[in-house]
Amino acid sequence: MVVCDPVSLFAASTVASLGGAVMGAQSDMSDYNKKVGAINAEAEAINKSTVFKYQLSNLQAQQIQDKRAAETGNLKAKLTEAIGSGEAAAATGGVEGNSVTALLNGFRAATGKDLMYVDQQADNELTQVEMDKRGIKMDADNRKQSVRNQLPDDPTSKIVGRFIGAALNIGDSYIKNSTKTSDGSGLFGRRLG
Repeated sequence: MVVCDPVSLFAASTVASLGGAVMGAQSDMSDYNKKVGAINAEAEAINKSTVFKYQLSNLQAQQIQDKRAAETGNLKAKLTEAIGSGEAAAATGGVEGNSVTALLNGFRAATGKDLMYVDQQADNELTQVEMDKRGIKMDADNRKQSVRNQLPDDPTSKIVGRFIGAALNIGDSYIKNSTKTSDGSGLFGRRLG
């Protein structure tokens, strides 16, 4: 029977326990960092997508405002032209008075209604753009929360547990190896381990 030196056994088991704890800790941290990196990349993609959607919404709002300005300008130009033509025709025909005024007021009223319609339509479209932007934000917030929920637990407590386990193994090994006698029996006359 080969009896190993208790100190050598203790040293070997100590190195093995600590080595296993260190390797496990490195593996835990590596896995954790990979998962966190992937989650951060996904969160960044959500942010970029949200910014892009906001930019599109802002562009759409600017196009609506430009369209309103163009239609309003066009309607006002048509009104000015109609009034000028009406006044010229009335003057050439020798017509004056209430009928000419009523005709010009009719042009103004019709154009005013058209202008109100253009403004209301543009306001409705801009309101829809704002609602879409709120929806974009809510969607992004929900997606980010979903990503946050995927974060793995911090491996620190697991790593500490590995080292505590290694320390307990070392202590156990020390007790087993330091209480054996040369014949393999323990201090109390029975075999240990």
